[in-house]
Amino acid sequence: MRALNGIDYVTIPLQQKSYLPPNTILSNVHVDITDYMKVKIKVLEAYGEEMRQPPHSKSIENSIQLNALRGNAVGLEYAEACQVIRGIQ
Repeated sequence: MRALNGIDYVTIPLQQKSYLPPNTILSNVHVDITDYMKVKIKVLEAYGEEMRQPPHSKSIENSIQLNALRGNAVGLEYAEACQVIRGIQ
């Protein structure tokens, strides 16, 4: 669990819900992960057997591009888009 502005939260990256139509999930929180992209790539590489080759949505390259798209949407280099359903302060 992490805290942002005094709010505890757990993130579930939206890209893991790729079985849903692209516009099904409305993100209302974006977390800046720019400083953690190298770590994220190493973590994705550790899931080698589960990752796929581009253009598959579960490829490392497309994961990076999705984080760039999410970041660019809110003025960041890379971001995770999340949906807060219930916030606890």
